Amino acid sequence: ADVHGAPSCIVKACDIDGNPLPIGEKTLKEACQFAASYSKAWSRFSVAQAYWVYPWQVSKTPQAGEYLPLGAFVIRGKRNYQKCLLEVAVGKVEIKGVEKIMGAPPSAVKKWAKQWIVFIPGNEDKNKVANEIAKIFGKSVEEVQRVLPPGDLMKKEENV
Repeated sequence: ADVHGAPSCIVKACDIDGNPLPIGEKTLKEACQFAASYSKAWSRFSVAQAYWVYPWQVSKTPQAGEYLPLGAFVIRGKRNYQKCLLEVAVGKVEIKGVEKIMGAPPSAVKKWAKQWIVFIPGNEDKNKVANEIAKIFGKSVEEVQRVLPPGDLMKKEENV
């Protein structure tokens, strides 16, 4: 995401069994929305900018005479920007017979989950919401908190 300290996402081009998959435009948009929604932008905005780049554009080596802080990297070349709505869906998915809680852009969660709730930035306490979701999905509060965005939120829509 184009926010200082925002997370980076790596799109893996394989399915759950390791079979190669093509990376489409929808996948790149979802990755951008994921990075923006799980960044500091969540508490400040309702829309944020994110971008994607090719692997060969990313480097941990600065140019001669430049300094790169620990954990930072350099992007060289064109950045492909996306305007992203800050919204996250949380749903219960089944992967190889194991139920898990998934937090991701709504289009991704709705594709895989039978039950889901979509959240946008708001004023409801994250911990209170996590307790409610844990009861609905029959999971631990810690599992739910791991997939929620950073900061307060509110429900936008649900299918539970």
